[in-house]
Amino acid sequence: MIDQKKYKQIKAYYDKFIKAYYKNLKDQIQDFRFYPNGGYANFYRGNEIVNILNNIEGNIEEKFGSMKIPENFVSLKSLEKNIYSFYEYLKSTETLFEDIFSKLNIKKGYSLPSILTGTYETTHNFLELFEHFIDILKDRENTKIDEEGIFNLKSVEKEIYEIIIITAIYEEYIEVKNILIDGNDKSINDGSRTIYYEASVGITANYKAKTLLVCANQMGLTSAANLATKLIYRYSQKLISMTGIAAGISGKIGDIMIPDILWDYGSGKNELQEIEESLKEKFSQYRFPVKSNQHMIGELIRIVNESDINNKIYNLGNEILFKGKSEILSTHIGPFVSGSAVIANDDILKSIKEQDGKLIGFDMEAFAIAYSAHFADISPKPIFLIIKSISDFGNNKKGHKDKKIHQKYAAFTSANCLIEIIKTHPSLVNLA
Repeated sequence: MIDQKKYKQIKAYYDKFIKAYYKNLKDQIQDFRFYPNGGYANFYRGNEIVNILNNIEGNIEEKFGSMKIPENFVSLKSLEKNIYSFYEYLKSTETLFEDIFSKLNIKKGYSLPSILTGTYETTHNFLELFEHFIDILKDRENTKIDEEGIFNLKSVEKEIYEIIIITAIYEEYIEVKNILIDGNDKSINDGSRTIYYEASVGITANYKAKTLLVCANQMGLTSAANLATKLIYRYSQKLISMTGIAAGISGKIGDIMIPDILWDYGSGKNELQEIEESLKEKFSQYRFPVKSNQHMIGELIRIVNESDINNKIYNLGNEILFKGKSEILSTHIGPFVSGSAVIANDDILKSIKEQDGKLIGFDMEAFAIAYSAHFADISPKPIFLIIKSISDFGNNKKGHKDKKIHQKYAAFTSANCLIEIIKTHPSLVNLA
């Protein structure tokens, strides 16, 4: 039975969840409108998946709204009834997804559409939300929220990982996995193709930092934001990080890049303007940057310049050989951007470079990780550290014949840089 205390707890949780996850739902609906070539999904029962997303959106916007009494519900009893009703609907969608997955997997070598797995994960998140509400209604929940409506992880029994490392592709995941110790695959049934690996980073003889390594189910900002937010709220952690490959503005293959400030290079407005009696497209950028911890960045600048970390990582990777490999390794610290598409176009590359003269590189995920950590409404809040390495330069030569070995080397140097920083300077990333 719902009362005022339970209502306040449910509403506070609901508000935080919508802030963190609702954009993912809107993005999934938008993706369907342009998938694969301007139409809706063309896989088995794809139109029914579209209906699920529209039903969720309709319920959240038109029925639950801001979950106010009496604006959205005439009484607490009415809210409780609708919570149970919507939960039963969300639960019923599992049968549809199971049928789709079983049918598509019959085809040998068939790769499940990323839009399908992403939609399933989004739907599953809303199912977990309403399961949580029912736990509260049935007095099975001990989540505590402070007076400002911020989740206090100190008051909740959550699984603790001192370090969480996210990678976007499997090749990046393997390079980190090879460095960790005491590792085991971790099975988490969260409705996605995400890979989890539980291990440790050996900092001293007596101190091993418990670590969760995660490989995302697909590339891109939406997937990365969804995954990072889920991990931040599901587990208690001191450091959330990302390693892997990226495009560099200058430098050499394998060079390490550490962002001190990040933003979405594709956020803005495209419009046609009349210039010299002809219409030309102009992009006006909306920049909402996120800064890395500036004390940490200052110390990393000192470490890079005063220690032998670059030489150490270079020597560790001396067996990875390719034509034109530099005999030195460098670390670049500066502005870094992310966007929703792989860039292999000189014209687009030029427009990205024009956003900041000190730009060091760009990828498809880093900003999402930083944004999710920076704006997480939890206490204590984890520090984030992004370390990427150059595998290409985002130009027309992106499809280089040595692309695979370049990516392997970049994944290797970024992974080893992160672990070296953690081992030699644990206090810098909250691990003192």
